[in-house]
Amino acid sequence: MAIRKLNNRMNNNGREVELRKDIVDELRRGEETEAPSGAPVIYMEEGGTPDNYTHWYAVWDRFEDIDHQSRSRILLDAILEVLGPREGLRVTVAMGLTPEEAKGMGLEE
Repeated sequence: MAIRKLNNRMNNNGREVELRKDIVDELRRGEETEAPSGAPVIYMEEGGTPDNYTHWYAVWDRFEDIDHQSRSRILLDAILEVLGPREGLRVTVAMGLTPEEAKGMGLEE
């Protein structure tokens, strides 16, 4: 087989656990409640396909020193925890961005 397997580089260090918890808190926060200072800004875009796939973006300055793979894993894990596996299966993009990266993609806070 021409596929080369990679070891799962998942790192559940304390920092990632803390970041995931803060994203979970933000996903659970009602719209009528003001976001705490320094909370991530989370965007969800539905794809408009028959299966209505979703793209999720979390914009947060605390992602500055976190690699992109870990950012995606943190966000997807939080989505799964709050919204469950059915929603998790709809996710085709889970991207954690710094505010500067988000501006480059046209996402404004």
